[in-house]
Amino acid sequence: MSIMNRFILFFISIIILSSCRDPYYGDLGSPSDKIEAISGSWLLENVLQIDEKAPDKKQIDLSNFYQNFSITFDKDSMTYHLDTINLISGKNYFGNTGKWDLYNSQLSQYDNVYPDKISLENNNEVLDLFLLTPTTIFDNHLNLRFVRTCENDLAVSYEYRFVRQ
Repeated sequence: MSIMNRFILFFISIIILSSCRDPYYGDLGSPSDKIEAISGSWLLENVLQIDEKAPDKKQIDLSNFYQNFSITFDKDSMTYHLDTINLISGKNYFGNTGKWDLYNSQLSQYDNVYPDKISLENNNEVLDLFLLTPTTIFDNHLNLRFVRTCENDLAVSYEYRFVRQ
């Protein structure tokens, strides 16, 4: 083997060995507080009704029926209040007031760190809303999904997009 080939082999070995280092340094920190992130007032921006039985998941925009529809989550008492004074004709599945909590369906327990659902309890009835996106204190949108079933099959779902007030 010639000197030039040894030099090239040595150079390639150095490059390969030096590229094996972990490029990430530092700590990610603790997960954000989801209760703090969701608490506050949210104004409904739009509502989509999705036909879960249709092959193309047909969507209908129902936003015009929900003018000035807002919800407030209180982190201290873990209660919510819905302002439906100007509700035109959209259906209120949430109830006007009650308790709320965060839930992780994969762990089958209430979880404030990695929730995928928010549970609203009103008059001993519980409504589970899926969190479509994680919400942090820096986010201005809260995206929720309510699923209605018929004989344990998905029938229709509603996607609610709220904006922080």
